[in-house]
Amino acid sequence: MRCVLEAAVDRGDDVVVGSATTEVLERFAAFPNVALGISPEARWRAVDAAVHISALCLRQSVDLIYACHRWPTLLSRPAGRIRGIPVVYHCQSHVAPRRGTWWGDWTIAVSGPIKQAAIAGGARAARVSLVPNPSNTDAPDRAAIRQAEAEVVAAMPAAADGFAVAVARLVAGKGIDVLLHALRQTPTGALVVVGDGGERSALEQLRGQLGLTDRVLFVGWKPDPRPYVAAAQFFIFPTDTYPEGMPLALLDAMALQRPVVATRVGGVDEAVLDGESGFLVPPGDALALARAMQRLQVDVGLSERMGAAGRDRAERVFATSLITSQVLAIFDLARQEIRK
Repeated sequence: MRCVLEAAVDRGDDVVVGSATTEVLERFAAFPNVALGISPEARWRAVDAAVHISALCLRQSVDLIYACHRWPTLLSRPAGRIRGIPVVYHCQSHVAPRRGTWWGDWTIAVSGPIKQAAIAGGARAARVSLVPNPSNTDAPDRAAIRQAEAEVVAAMPAAADGFAVAVARLVAGKGIDVLLHALRQTPTGALVVVGDGGERSALEQLRGQLGLTDRVLFVGWKPDPRPYVAAAQFFIFPTDTYPEGMPLALLDAMALQRPVVATRVGGVDEAVLDGESGFLVPPGDALALARAMQRLQVDVGLSERMGAAGRDRAERVFATSLITSQVLAIFDLARQEIRK
């Protein structure tokens, strides 16, 4: 998580970034006090990667390994055990309970269901901490918002009266198909879908089959989708079966003061307060989605109140400074415990 590393650097920690992906290495190249570690040539082959990690820890005098995915955590365990270095695994997506060495010495879970899965899978309960993902409370550039709105209205005139937005990878389980069926049940309203993936072609075909060509616009992947969210009336998170953790796009929508219509999956109900900052509906229920969307379409006052409540919650509970301080405190505790 970039904001965690930024906070660590800001407090004076030396940070070593290791990755087999050139894109990741380049993303952190401008950080002060950052040494770039594992080269792309390692290609995350298990033995190569474990050897590179161990050598990197020795060369850079590493005293803690922070991993945000399952495989890097697993491949870091040998170096951690040999060199007496704690491995902190930041688990950000729901996983089925399983026992194995891929849990870290410490595990940070971004939602209650993930914490329960970690403990059920063999992680020590005393070393599993619940820390939600942060929201980005910085407002996007106003010019970018105007540009996004103009782009949408030019491509879909029906959006001139307002539109809803969904941000998602277009893969199975994300519920965009359910959302299209829900929109079909509402007499008015336009939808912008930000994201790309293997299901896009099928979803565009479904849009045509449902007669929604003039009401639904797929704009593809965007490096920063927040201008589209800021330009929208409300945000929709329709996941039905995908294993969600604590969705960043949803938290960012709350920070942008947009009311949310979301399904009760993963840690969503820990972020959105039903009836206060948005509406929560059962996953896969197109009719419930349609009814919630209609309420926000017709009741501007309700939409504004929910948006304000979401912004307040994002600032109080999910502020980046608050979340990063909790993660850094876990780093310090892990270092202390390993020395005992």
